[in-house]
Amino acid sequence: MTWRPGIDSSLPLNDPHLTTCSALLAYARVLDFWDQSARSSMIVRPGGFGGSIDRAGETVTRDLSGSADPPLKLSVNLYGALRPYRHNCCNAVSLASV
Repeated sequence: MTWRPGIDSSLPLNDPHLTTCSALLAYARVLDFWDQSARSSMIVRPGGFGGSIDRAGETVTRDLSGSADPPLKLSVNLYGALRPYRHNCCNAVSLASV
Protein backbone atom coordinates (compact mmCIF):
# COMPACT_ATOMS: atom_id res chain seq x y z
CA MET A 1 0.00 0.00 0.00
CA THR A 2 1.34 3.41 -0.99
CA TRP A 3 0.61 6.51 1.07
CA ARG A 4 -1.14 9.17 -1.01
CA PRO A 5 -1.65 12.52 0.73
CA GLY A 6 -5.19 13.85 0.58
CA ILE A 7 -6.61 10.84 -1.28
CA ASP A 8 -8.87 8.29 0.43
CA SER A 9 -7.20 4.88 0.10
CA SER A 10 -10.56 3.20 -0.63
CA LEU A 11 -10.96 5.17 -3.91
CA PRO A 12 -9.70 3.62 -7.17
CA LEU A 13 -7.21 6.44 -7.82
CA ASN A 14 -3.60 5.79 -8.84
CA ASP A 15 -0.51 7.62 -10.06
CA PRO A 16 -1.31 11.28 -9.23
CA HIS A 17 0.76 13.95 -11.03
CA LEU A 18 -0.13 17.38 -9.61
CA THR A 19 1.50 20.77 -10.15
CA THR A 20 0.80 24.16 -8.66
CA CYS A 21 2.08 27.62 -9.45
CA SER A 22 1.40 30.79 -7.51
CA ALA A 23 2.64 34.34 -7.19
CA LEU A 24 2.04 37.33 -4.99
CA LEU A 25 1.87 40.96 -6.04
CA ALA A 26 1.32 43.59 -3.35
CA TYR A 27 1.01 47.36 -3.47
CA ALA A 28 0.84 49.76 -0.53
CA ARG A 29 0.79 53.53 -0.40
CA VAL A 30 0.89 56.03 2.46
CA LEU A 31 -1.30 59.03 1.83
CA ASP A 32 -2.90 62.10 3.38
CA PHE A 33 -6.55 61.48 4.32
CA TRP A 34 -8.18 64.78 5.37
CA ASP A 35 -5.03 65.89 7.23
CA GLN A 36 -4.54 62.49 8.86
CA SER A 37 -2.01 59.86 7.88
CA ALA A 38 -3.46 56.83 6.11
CA ARG A 39 -2.35 53.74 4.21
CA SER A 40 -4.02 51.83 1.40
CA SER A 41 -2.94 48.39 0.25
CA MET A 42 -3.96 45.70 -2.20
CA ILE A 43 -2.73 42.14 -2.76
CA VAL A 44 -3.21 40.16 -5.98
CA ARG A 45 -2.65 36.39 -5.88
CA PRO A 46 -2.66 34.78 -9.33
CA GLY A 47 -2.09 31.07 -9.51
CA GLY A 48 -2.77 27.79 -11.18
CA PHE A 49 -3.26 24.13 -10.37
CA GLY A 50 -3.26 21.19 -12.70
CA GLY A 51 -2.56 17.56 -13.01
CA SER A 52 -3.67 14.11 -13.95
CA ILE A 53 -4.65 10.95 -12.10
CA ASP A 54 -5.65 7.43 -13.10
CA ARG A 55 -9.21 6.60 -12.06
CA ALA A 56 -10.24 3.00 -12.64
CA GLY A 57 -7.88 2.70 -15.62
CA GLU A 58 -8.87 6.04 -17.19
CA THR A 59 -6.60 9.10 -17.05
CA VAL A 60 -8.39 12.22 -15.84
CA THR A 61 -6.78 15.66 -16.25
CA ARG A 62 -7.78 19.01 -14.85
CA ASP A 63 -6.23 22.48 -15.17
CA LEU A 64 -7.37 25.49 -13.18
CA SER A 65 -5.95 28.99 -13.26
CA GLY A 66 -6.98 32.42 -12.18
CA SER A 67 -6.74 34.92 -9.40
CA ALA A 68 -8.05 34.89 -5.85
CA ASP A 69 -10.19 37.77 -4.67
CA PRO A 70 -7.85 40.72 -4.04
CA PRO A 71 -8.10 42.02 -0.48
CA LEU A 72 -8.19 45.81 -0.24
CA LYS A 73 -7.39 47.68 2.97
CA LEU A 74 -7.56 51.31 4.05
CA SER A 75 -6.15 52.32 7.45
CA VAL A 76 -6.56 55.85 8.83
CA ASN A 77 -5.04 57.32 11.99
CA LEU A 78 -7.79 59.16 13.84
CA TYR A 79 -5.68 60.52 16.67
CA GLY A 80 -1.95 60.48 17.31
CA ALA A 81 1.05 59.74 15.11
CA LEU A 82 1.20 63.37 14.07
CA ARG A 83 4.33 65.37 13.37
CA PRO A 84 6.42 65.34 15.53
CA TYR A 85 5.80 61.65 16.14
CA ARG A 86 5.25 60.67 19.80
CA HIS A 87 4.75 57.17 21.21
CA ASN A 88 2.15 58.10 23.82
CA CYS A 89 -1.18 57.48 22.04
CA CYS A 90 -2.41 56.52 18.61
CA ASN A 91 -5.98 55.57 17.62
CA ALA A 92 -6.69 54.25 14.16
CA VAL A 93 -9.43 52.56 12.15
CA SER A 94 -9.11 50.05 9.31
CA LEU A 95 -11.55 49.08 6.58
CA ALA A 96 -10.82 45.86 4.72
CA SER A 97 -12.45 43.68 2.10
CA VAL A 98 -11.59 39.99 2.18
